[in-house]
Amino acid sequence: MDFKEMTYVLAIARHQSITKAANSLYLSQPTLTKFLQQLEASLGLRLFDRVGKRLVLTHAGERYVARATEIFAIKTDLDQELQDIAQGRTGTLRIGFSSVRGREIILNVLPGFLKIHPKVLLKFREVDTSSFEAPLLAGDLDLAFFNLPIQSPNIDYQVVAYDEVILVARQDHPLTRLAQERPGCLYPWIDLSLTREEVFILPSAELRLSAIVSRLFDIAGFFPNVSFYSKSIESSCILAAEGYGLTLAGEQHIIHTKFDRAPAVFSVGDPCTRRTFVAAYRRGAYLPEYTQDFIRQMQAVFGKKRDHFSADPPR
Repeated sequence: MDFKEMTYVLAIARHQSITKAANSLYLSQPTLTKFLQQLEASLGLRLFDRVGKRLVLTHAGERYVARATEIFAIKTDLDQELQDIAQGRTGTLRIGFSSVRGREIILNVLPGFLKIHPKVLLKFREVDTSSFEAPLLAGDLDLAFFNLPIQSPNIDYQVVAYDEVILVARQDHPLTRLAQERPGCLYPWIDLSLTREEVFILPSAELRLSAIVSRLFDIAGFFPNVSFYSKSIESSCILAAEGYGLTLAGEQHIIHTKFDRAPAVFSVGDPCTRRTFVAAYRRGAYLPEYTQDFIRQMQAVFGKKRDHFSADPPR
């Protein structure tokens, strides 16, 4: 195996087509076809089977691609480490984040980071909350910022900040008269079982918040009356503030949502429920100093933001 060979095989596996892979590699289709034929002959194994118009990996092909991906990840780490040694603070940092966090990262983290590392090229990528892990493992991202949990044991992380999961309602909702002050809670606390007869707008299943919400209702002992499930937590918060139902959200969503009328928000859980916002990266990956500095900038900004919001929460 050499890097050119692995590059060709990975391209075919990614596109499932000789023609498309050849175009991406700036090769002719006959050249790539001949390469694959010669490689499979030398290995004595088929790496791909043709299924209709697609080239699908065989078991041997899956193992080849898995190992080749690992080798490229090691090479990327080595190249980055050597570049870091040779050029000090020069490099490229590829970062993934959700649409909710993106604006705050770019406006509040980026300026301070570039003052320290003006020669570092930052490449941002907005990633759906359900698909952060794959580009990290594939080496397409160096860092990704999202809320736990993490599924893969090959991803490590550092905690950036915590935010509370809160119940959102219209400002004059009767629940406001039932809420209690509780130690450890940033907001008036409400027993979620009191919402048994309420209508809810809840996050759809592909959002990470959905698992926390399901657990809260399991503990409360009932399945909520859900009018619909939404991929936009911000929209759900606005609808809740307008009286179209209750919803559950993270503090960050309240911070970044523009309301025509402020909602009432409540702590829920025992005594409250927190999410963990992390900087995630491939386990064992080399983290240059500028990467660690970006994580530290995130911790400073997001920790400070939460302290500020918590001091004067909306009611």
